[in-house]
Amino acid sequence: MAFKEITTTGTDVTVLEVPFDKIYKIKGIYVYNAAGSNATVEIKDKYTYSLGSSSGSSGSRTLIKTVVGTGTKEDLTKLIGEEIIGTLAVNTDQQPIYVYVGVEEKGGCLLYTSPSPRDLSTSRMPSSA
Repeated sequence: MAFKEITTTGTDVTVLEVPFDKIYKIKGIYVYNAAGSNATVEIKDKYTYSLGSSSGSSGSRTLIKTVVGTGTKEDLTKLIGEEIIGTLAVNTDQQPIYVYVGVEEKGGCLLYTSPSPRDLSTSRMPSSA
């Protein structure tokens, strides 16, 4: 579980950083608006990647942009299951905003299994048979 109090406006604030070799899935997330007026809140996944020896390339994707009423808690259930590959960041036009997020590590993928069809093309019989 990660918690962050957002006390700046108009800039991306990091809530959670994912290690470079991991992928996290959102299990739950909500935003509480303690500001004196409605707040527009944008939640992003920001990332940097590189291919081989080339320099890194950065990007981001907006997961949700919503308005949270004054003194209310917004449960962002539509983000459950979203994958985070970089940094979970929040940008808002009001402050303070409180963000709570629960994540789990996404299981690894199996890249190779044996035997492959290629392995089956050779005889498995013992030489003494």
